[in-house]
This record gives sequence, C-alpha cells and structure tokens, in this order.
Amino acid sequence: MTILKKSPASTASQHVVLFGSSRSKFGNYGLSKQELDYVHDQFAKTEKKAVAVNQLSRYVIVQLIELKKQKYDTLEACRKAGSAVCGILNDQKIIEVTILDLDNKPAETLAFVEGMALGNYQFIKYKTDKKKESNSLTVININSRNISPKQIERLQISVDATSEARTLVNEPVIFLTATQLGKEFQRLGKEAGFSVEVFNKAKIESLKMGGLLAVNSGSPDP
Repeated sequence: MTILKKSPASTASQHVVLFGSSRSKFGNYGLSKQELDYVHDQFAKTEKKAVAVNQLSRYVIVQLIELKKQKYDTLEACRKAGSAVCGILNDQKIIEVTILDLDNKPAETLAFVEGMALGNYQFIKYKTDKKKESNSLTVININSRNISPKQIERLQISVDATSEARTLVNEPVIFLTATQLGKEFQRLGKEAGFSVEVFNKAKIESLKMGGLLAVNSGSPDP
C-alpha cells in the first residue's frame, strides 16, 4: 500500500521530486550550481523530462511538466511521468519521497502523484520471495499550497480502490470462486464501513436471476 500525505514544511534532508517547468527556480531547493548546470544541460541536449541527481544523502529528481494542447492529455502525461519516476525511486530503494509543486499546478501535481501511486502497485502474493520482490516506496508526501488534505484523502481512496480491483482481477480463479468473491466484498465492506449482503444459490433462484445461474452452471463451485 502506498500512503499519501500532506508534506511537512522542511524538505532539506528528504528525497524530493521538483515538479515544475523549465522556468522554475530549481536552485532554491538544495541543488548546487554544478548540479543545476548538469540538469539544464540534460534538458537542453536530450528529450528527457526527468533528471535525477544523487547527492549521496538524498536523491533530487527534477521533473518537467509536459504541456499538451488538451488539459486531459497534460494530466495523462503527468500520470505517465509519475509512474516512470516511481521506477527510479524503487531502483534506488527509496522508502519515502516528497513532491514539491513549484509552479502551483495542483491538478498536474495530483495526476503525477496518482501515476506514482498506481505505478507502485504490485501483485506478488504468490511470489516465493515477496520481501525481495516488494517495491521500497511506501510514502509519498505532497507539498503544494493549493492541494488540501481532503483532496489527498480522495486520491488515496481512489488509488486504494483501483489497487483492490486490480488484485481481484489478478487472483486466479482457483482462489477467487463466486463464494470467495462474496467474502472479499464482505471484507471490503467491513474495512470501508458499509454493509454487504451476499446471496446464496437459493436466494438467487428465488429472485429468478437466470442469467447469473446460467453463467455459474459452468463452474463446479456454487
């Protein structure tokens, strides 16, 4: 599970992603002149939108917002960028990172974080060495003056719900029978605070839900 939080004020000693444009003042966040020159040189000579700087005690990743003609295309580009940066952070075994919204772009920043969190999803339940296979990234802090705790909470719910859906899809049918699916929804209901009623075969027959019964007739499980 990836935890999303409102960032603390100070980021001097944290791994950070500087999320902005080519006009953002990246030098205000702990990059030396030599490091800034390297970042600008990489952007000028390559098609990169993200450059990582290893400062030994922390990683600083400079991420440019890729603006598109349509807003939704820009947001989707931000999600893809977030997923790519997530890979960099896991490669470096980083556990916690702070996203700094330098240009006051709350929608783009939330999309970037969404891409990171969804890119961090794994289905490793049946792996032999789950600890070795697990991504290191656990916490994403968000530092943006126009993103509220409520917005972060809603994004957390969306990410968690998507991850739950992915896990149900990824489960093999030998585990996720109709009966087990009912149990999974009861578990989700208990965790989220809503009630779940699971119909047994007799109840389904009494309601004349023939289509559902016909599909299930191909299964050895009721």
